[in-house]
Amino acid sequence: MDHEPARETNDADALVALIRTGGLWHFVPQWVPRTGYASPTQQLLLLVRDGLEARARRGPS
Repeated sequence: MDHEPARETNDADALVALIRTGGLWHFVPQWVPRTGYASPTQQLLLLVRDGLEARARRGPS
C-alpha cells in the first residue's frame, strides 16, 4: 500500500486549506455573493496579519 509521506502542517496551512475549499462560507449570510472577489495582495495580507496580532496582544475585550 502506497502512502504519501506525512507532512507537517501548522495552523496557517490548515486555515489556507479551509479557505481554499470554501469552508468559511457557512458563516456568511446567503445574500453575500460567493464569486467575483479579487485575490488579496501581499500587502493586504500583511496588514491583516498585523491587525490580528495586535488584537491578540490586547486580549479579550
